[in-house]
Amino acid sequence: MSTSSAVTPQSLRIIRLAILMGVLILGAVGWFVSRDIDPMDASVLSTLRLVFLAICIGALGGVLALRRLWQNADTFQRKATLTIMATAAGEVPALFGGVYLILSGDYTLYLGGLLILLVPILLMPTPSQATA
Repeated sequence: MSTSSAVTPQSLRIIRLAILMGVLILGAVGWFVSRDIDPMDASVLSTLRLVFLAICIGALGGVLALRRLWQNADTFQRKATLTIMATAAGEVPALFGGVYLILSGDYTLYLGGLLILLVPILLMPTPSQATA
């Protein structure tokens, strides 16, 4: 029985889809739960919005840096690793936006986080093993 840790294009697509589905499920749960919760104090939410902005800047910077490394990667496995790392970095603002949705009932940060999650998905398409 082989225990290869090599990533294939198909498994990379599944990983990225799983990350996206997790964020979408969090958003659905957040929307459902936030309908029955009173929002937190406005000063706390204001602070969380600033934290969200910092997270977005950091995530975008990380994704762009990983994209540069991805362009210069010479093997499929290296590209796959960088793709997963960038997708995970892009996931952070969406997860934070989902938490903000649960705490406030406001879905704008969640939607903004989803847009940032789409950045690595669009900038770093799943490479094929032949073209890497």
